Amino acid sequence: ALGEGCIAEDINQKSLTILRQVARKHAKELGSSGQPVERDGRYVPLRVYIHRSSEAQAVREYMEAHADQRPCPFVLLALELRLAVRYDPSALDASLASVADRLRKQAK
Repeated sequence: ALGEGCIAEDINQKSLTILRQVARKHAKELGSSGQPVERDGRYVPLRVYIHRSSEAQAVREYMEAHADQRPCPFVLLALELRLAVRYDPSALDASLASVADRLRKQAK
């Protein structure tokens, strides 16, 4: 989940770019959907990434390096989350190589 803290800029540029993207938006090719989570009347933005993805790795490394940061920009709700992958053919064009590749990676 995204927290209320700001991303510290004491990390390498590549990781900073990835983390800013994670905080800003969900990757379009994921085609993820779900119910928004609210707590105390506030929307809690959730992100789900494949364990081996560059986004997941960047978030893990950031959280380990900034364990004492309060408020924190990222909150790990589950280290491992088992789920099924289903895609909506009206929303994703599996004939596109990039979409087909992302679906294969998600299914692993």
